[in-house]
Amino acid sequence: MELKVIHSVELPFILNLPNDVYNTEVNFKGSSYHLDLQLSNTKYKVMTTYQGQDAYIEVEEDEIPTLDEDERNNYREKLRTYISWEVKKLFDVTKEMSNNINEETKLNKLQSIVLYNKINYENDLADFS
Repeated sequence: MELKVIHSVELPFILNLPNDVYNTEVNFKGSSYHLDLQLSNTKYKVMTTYQGQDAYIEVEEDEIPTLDEDERNNYREKLRTYISWEVKKLFDVTKEMSNNINEETKLNKLQSIVLYNKINYENDLADFS
């Protein structure tokens, strides 16, 4: 299985550099890392719906025509400089590993899903989960 995490941030200012990937060395807690920082000055924030809730996605200016009609018509805000980077990790997950997840962890995950989706649990979240 490959796990990919994308970190992103909109800077509170405009960084006057062209859109590109910048290989950057980062020192953190005594270790040195090389990150490929994707810098963009042409991102837009577009309102969409995710699991029945209003949400926002960031898209490049040239991707706007590929959005569905509702998203193209929704409010768009041009973002300042937007930086993102990916961290990937490969690992093997076995059936034995998934069987070793304790009941408390499973219950906590189910409770999070119920609360996030605003499901009516009738005042007893643990019993409902």
